[in-house]
Amino acid sequence: MNRIFYFLLFVSSLISAQDFSDKILLEIGEEQVMADEFIYIYQKNLKVLEDDTNDESIEAYLDRFINFQLKLKEAKSQGLDKEEEFNKEFNRYFKQFADNYIANGEVTDEMIKETYERLLKEVRVSHILIDVAPNASKEEWNEAREKAKNIQQLLIAEEANFEELAKRFSKDPSVKNNQGDMGWFKAFKMVHSFEDAAYKLSTNEVSNPVKTQFGYHIIKKTGERKSIGKLGVAHIMLRNNNKEEAAENEKQIFKIYENLKNGDDFEDLAKHFSEDKNTAENGGRLPAFEVGEINSKIFEEKAFELKNDGDYTSPFQSEFGWHIIKKIDHTPVETYSELKESLRRKIKTSNRAKLLNERIKENIMQHYNVVINRDAITYFSELVDDRIYKSKWTLDKNPEGLSKPILSIEDTAYSYRDFGVYIEKQQAGFTGKRPFKEIIEELFNRYIYTKLVEYHKSNLTKIDRKFELKINEYKNGLLIFELMERELWNKAKEDTTGLELFYTANSKKYVAPQKISGKAFTFEKKKHAKKFLRLVNRRGKPEDIALNQLQGSLQKKIESKPVTEFELPEHFKIATKYNDYYFQNNKYIVLFVDEIEPERPLNLDEIRGQVISDYQDKLEKEWMEELKSKYSVKINEETFELLKKEFE
Repeated sequence: MNRIFYFLLFVSSLISAQDFSDKILLEIGEEQVMADEFIYIYQKNLKVLEDDTNDESIEAYLDRFINFQLKLKEAKSQGLDKEEEFNKEFNRYFKQFADNYIANGEVTDEMIKETYERLLKEVRVSHILIDVAPNASKEEWNEAREKAKNIQQLLIAEEANFEELAKRFSKDPSVKNNQGDMGWFKAFKMVHSFEDAAYKLSTNEVSNPVKTQFGYHIIKKTGERKSIGKLGVAHIMLRNNNKEEAAENEKQIFKIYENLKNGDDFEDLAKHFSEDKNTAENGGRLPAFEVGEINSKIFEEKAFELKNDGDYTSPFQSEFGWHIIKKIDHTPVETYSELKESLRRKIKTSNRAKLLNERIKENIMQHYNVVINRDAITYFSELVDDRIYKSKWTLDKNPEGLSKPILSIEDTAYSYRDFGVYIEKQQAGFTGKRPFKEIIEELFNRYIYTKLVEYHKSNLTKIDRKFELKINEYKNGLLIFELMERELWNKAKEDTTGLELFYTANSKKYVAPQKISGKAFTFEKKKHAKKFLRLVNRRGKPEDIALNQLQGSLQKKIESKPVTEFELPEHFKIATKYNDYYFQNNKYIVLFVDEIEPERPLNLDEIRGQVISDYQDKLEKEWMEELKSKYSVKINEETFELLKKEFE
């Protein structure tokens, strides 16, 4: 039990007890233990207490907690926390845990929740795109933004409607057919900045210019609805290869439609008539899809207009041919808990990843005095040359200005030279003649993020009490585990003389229970059990013949097992013959005992593991008394009373 308890103490948890962080609960020697540390451990281990001791009282747990703190005090007194091997192991864990804590903390959870909320809704928008070439200059981007602003003003002044302006100005090739209407979509179907703007608009509201890698967009939200989830449909398609064929197909599809209305089976018609070879043999069934996953706007719209399973559309024409769609079923959006981890992975591998890092960076900057010198972007844009495209650029040894600060966090400063060295190490992968400034800006943002995270990790225990509690829990658990190994567990294993003396003194405790071998016969009715006994005891009939004469009887053969496995009634007398019947679990049981192996003492080799565990418990009790004598323990009764009220 003890080893399990110590490991459980440093299993991570999300419990927070900030309200008690300034209240002293214990004084162990000269060290203070705060109340929130007790709450953190206590709340997390309530289930352990229930399973382990059946005592859920806070008073009972305080005794455990005091013992834990006494051992921790002793571990530190022995200098275990200063040992090189211990610190190597702990530092490895700290880095891993801190990285995970920052990357998957509250900022990430907020973005996951935001994304999930968007998955529950679908939006419809129209847009006007003012495009910008991939390698455009800053001036070209500014011109595009001004043009987008002018179009926005025309819409606000209602001097023209959206569709007219889209046809006049939008560079989206699809505008000729859709007048800017992009149809319905949900999270992850558009680049994030476009999606973000669309979801934040009210219906019929027009956005400010929205920048994406394609240029600037003016977005008008035209609708919002609850997401249906994934839709399962089947369809019958007649493929149009030319105008004449389209006209003929129109006649044919309406004949099929009439057959449907007259009761013909949709699946059979699809198998017979549909020209979609991928689905026809399957009765026209398509893989389930969400909004935005079908490359035909009209097909998707018609499918999602169907209300009930079994409903089907009237014939309609898409860019591929004529169709009739039947709704088969739909799968609602999964719950937040079901999607949370997959959303986390998807966010970190999508265009949201940069935004997530930016939000993490902003969150970190709220905790410190941070100064960022963005002039460094211009400086290094002029300093690098074509060698960077081949990952061969190097920083000249003594160019002017390298001592200037590029970043300062509190009293820690990073220079231009530091960033130059970073560029040398991180320049791989920039091919295709990207503008120097674009490359440097990307590296600059990475560098600032990296340095902020590094600094934040080293200060997390000072500014985040929840993190401090979690990391100290692990550290303290490691210390106590090492202490217990040295002081108790190894000693109990290696002290053979002490172990033998302990076994001898407690030998009556280590006894093998009585065992029997034989057969148990189970009967549904008492009269069958009694009759069976008469047949085999008085008339001497063999068991199988006796059983065959009885109705509703069952036989269960058993091998040698402890008597306790029979769950025999109290005071039941066992003899090496057919015993009297007894009633148990609504059955009547006759026990035939072939052999009785009496209770016997177990030798040390047979029970060594249990004896070692018991010996460890004895040594621990004695050791704990020594620690209580060595270190004073003072409980702050006022704080403890507050804790008891908190958990009443």
